[in-house]
Amino acid sequence: MRSAAGRRSRSIAFAAVLVSGFLFTAYLAAIALSEDLLTELGAPEQADALVVLGGDGPPRAAKAARLWLAGSAPAIRVAGQGDCNAIRDTIIAAGVPASAISVECLSRNTWENALNTVPFADKAGLRSGILVTSWFHSKRALETFRALCPGVSWSSVPTAAPNLLATAFGQYGRYVAMEYVKLAAYRLRIALFADRRTHRGACAGTPSDADPPYGSHAIG
Repeated sequence: MRSAAGRRSRSIAFAAVLVSGFLFTAYLAAIALSEDLLTELGAPEQADALVVLGGDGPPRAAKAARLWLAGSAPAIRVAGQGDCNAIRDTIIAAGVPASAISVECLSRNTWENALNTVPFADKAGLRSGILVTSWFHSKRALETFRALCPGVSWSSVPTAAPNLLATAFGQYGRYVAMEYVKLAAYRLRIALFADRRTHRGACAGTPSDADPPYGSHAIG
């Protein structure tokens, strides 16, 4: 009896090790592939405004300040509940005048970031915008903004990814892993619920004059 019980225990332990090893390998693969599968990187061209999404404030704020100081856009919109004012203050501390920055502090997620940017886009008459967010969040953010505000030409200039080990074993690991699920869920939500025919402002657009939701291409 003891021998049989011991064999069962060893079998269970061995199976647990195999499963743990598989999950850890899958996790590392998800991190390693994040720049290919989750990131949308555009050239920092001239645009009407930078839209900085909240959640991972300091690096996003620093990126937005550098883009503004380099002349990429004359205005900055900070969107997101929780750290919107902190992001604004960090951008100002980097040398951007307060008059160039506006904030929207109600959005709780990426979908609301896009929805709540519509009034700003209308009022400013935006024709182009650059999204500033984290590398792993950039594809989902770009697809969402293109779907909900298709009349504006959106591009993405995200923050840079740390190296593989720093990402996997640092603060970003779990967010990167979850982003695959969030991206799939948002694509379904866009397919089911994004209505591009009801808006009649800067964000208005049709499939013929705007990029499709996933055309060629919460920290979140």
